[in-house]
Amino acid sequence: MTEARRIAINKITKVILNSSTVTSPFSYENLYKIVQIFGGSIKNEKLEKFTYVMIKVKGEHNFTITYREDEPEEEKLYTIAHELGHYFLHITDDNGHPKDTYIDSPLFRRGVSSEEDEANEFASALLMPEDIFNSYIDSNKVEQTININKVAKHFNVTPAVALNRGKALGRFL
Repeated sequence: MTEARRIAINKITKVILNSSTVTSPFSYENLYKIVQIFGGSIKNEKLEKFTYVMIKVKGEHNFTITYREDEPEEEKLYTIAHELGHYFLHITDDNGHPKDTYIDSPLFRRGVSSEEDEANEFASALLMPEDIFNSYIDSNKVEQTININKVAKHFNVTPAVALNRGKALGRFL
């Protein structure tokens, strides 16, 4: 992903956050509010083996994100935000209209595509906005050290997700 695309994705998440009353750190309820603002819903159910999450677009401003009922709590928000990233970045056009076709191949689901990278960036930027993330890091470091588990807990994500966000923002090596 180019730096220009990363910046554009971060700007999109800022617009989304500014259009709602939701702020970081997120809870499931706050993320659900954002999904509802744009005409979507979230549900959990038993999914087929190797299917962890999916998004179904039924029409303009009408979509459902479904995640596994046994999804670990610390992964739930990121998974839902990731699918919301697909909705805004890959499934709808610039006017919010669903595209005629959207192909989600097994390669995409295994994280080996630019679309997956972009959806990951979207999820991270939505759940951990750059300014809020940086402010939290600055106010919680001790002798130039940060406890990544504490960061992850604060933003309700896994330590790996928090670490990747810090690396993407140039805060961690």
